[in-house]
Amino acid sequence: MVALIEGHENDFDGRIYSPDDGVRHAMELAKTAQKPVIIADTQDNPGAGGDSDTTGMLRALVRNKAVRAAAA
Repeated sequence: MVALIEGHENDFDGRIYSPDDGVRHAMELAKTAQKPVIIADTQDNPGAGGDSDTTGMLRALVRNKAVRAAAA
C-alpha cells in the first residue's frame, strides 16, 4: 500500500497561490467558465480550527477589481 501511495505522490502536489495571484487566476478562468469558480481560503478554515474572520481574500478581490464575486 505504501508503494502505491508513494507512486502517486506527484498527484497530490497542488499549487498554492497568494490571495492576489489566486484572485487573478480565478478571474482568468471565469472568462470562459461554464460554472462558478471557487477560491478556498484554506489558511482560515473553521473546519480546521481557524476563526474564519480574516479579510485577506476580500481585500484581494477588491484590489483586483473582481466583479460578480461573492464571499461567504
